Amino acid sequence: MGEWFSWSAGWVIFWCTVAHMIVNGVIILYCFTRVADWHWRDVQLRIDIWTFPISLGMVIFSYTSQIFLPSTEGNMVDRASFGTMLDWTHLAAAVFKVGFSYVGFVTFGDATQEVITNNLPDQALKTAVNLCLVAKALLSYPLPYFAAVELFEAAMFRGRPETVFPSCYDQSPAGSLRWWAVGLRLVVVVLTMIEVESPARHQNGFSIRRRRRSYHD
Repeated sequence: MGEWFSWSAGWVIFWCTVAHMIVNGVIILYCFTRVADWHWRDVQLRIDIWTFPISLGMVIFSYTSQIFLPSTEGNMVDRASFGTMLDWTHLAAAVFKVGFSYVGFVTFGDATQEVITNNLPDQALKTAVNLCLVAKALLSYPLPYFAAVELFEAAMFRGRPETVFPSCYDQSPAGSLRWWAVGLRLVVVVLTMIEVESPARHQNGFSIRRRRRSYHD
């Protein structure tokens, strides 16, 4: 059962990566079709000492992969190479983010929005890219989910006497999940859905209250 879950999660993560690459590829290709209209004069080559460190930190450390690092290290064949892998992957991600941001900015200039897909002028293209982003968001859920479950299992559910609680898998050759382990996984899913929904509902409520206040004013 554990191997089946790992196989399924691997395919889900693969298609999540494909969706992400499609989004990035479409935006980059569109930007390069507008090379003749690039806003070179909008690019400032000066460095503001007060804002540059903050911007650099946002580019380099705005990753959501921290939760995956323990499971990644644990599944590596050569764990001694974990530090080297971490350095090179963060460097590659930083270079790609800087390059992607630069290309997007010179394409749309000062009109560049925080969500760059909103700058796409063609509504059909924008809808297709946004659908890919929705698919990416849905497919990216299993990655942190399985990482969190693996951490919980390693810390508390390896079986007595190593941990306080028994193993999540029975003693059968297939190693099936126990009924209470399935229940715990459902609880994790429900709690994460509530955590995601609460900020969105709070933000929507704030927007409604702000619109009402503007209307009365």
